[in-house]
Amino acid sequence: MLVESAKNQLMYVAKMDLGSAKDKAMIVELQLQPKLKHPNILSTKETFFDNKHNFIVLQELCVFGTLAHQISLKMTKNTFKRFPEPIVRKILVDLTNALVHITDQGIVHTDMKPKAVFLSADGTFKLASWTTSILIEKDGEPVDIKRDPGYVSPEVYRDRRLSSKSDIWGMGVILHELCTLDHRFNHNKSYVQNSNYTENYDSEKHPIPQPYSKELTEIIDLMLL
Repeated sequence: MLVESAKNQLMYVAKMDLGSAKDKAMIVELQLQPKLKHPNILSTKETFFDNKHNFIVLQELCVFGTLAHQISLKMTKNTFKRFPEPIVRKILVDLTNALVHITDQGIVHTDMKPKAVFLSADGTFKLASWTTSILIEKDGEPVDIKRDPGYVSPEVYRDRRLSSKSDIWGMGVILHELCTLDHRFNHNKSYVQNSNYTENYDSEKHPIPQPYSKELTEIIDLMLL
């Protein structure tokens, strides 16, 4: 829901918690907010209760929506034109900056996917959706998998152990999808959980097409090892 601030007349996005099962997830996100101040992370501007006792979270407005929306626009056009390499590299840099920051804070996002990436008016890509994120003491902690199956790393499905490397895998899948306009797991949980998925990524079976550079292709391949 879009709202206008009476303080500065700027537009924000309001998330409303109606006291449902999302309570716990909302608490997790709020607890992490002090650690999430970074130019490549969607910012929370204000939190408060309204006169009906609904809990409201105001977040910055990203006028171009999510990366998932941008992908869908590419796929619905007759030309089926893929993202230019400079844009893919921009997304790579912005998401890497966000992940470096949260890793330094001891946070694992755990649910990297195009729907969790927003595009602002100035062309900055921002990571969001922290309701399933985890503050970990060390790599290898156990995790209960309740994420989008198409972006969860094989080691998490295989061993149910979480580390910051899990987010790197998710980013690799996102970048691979940008270059191919084809999500190779088709969001199919049964496919993701089978033995083929838990093997290492095979770049020959799922090649990134030309004209993307060898350097970019190798970077994405390394993320998916």
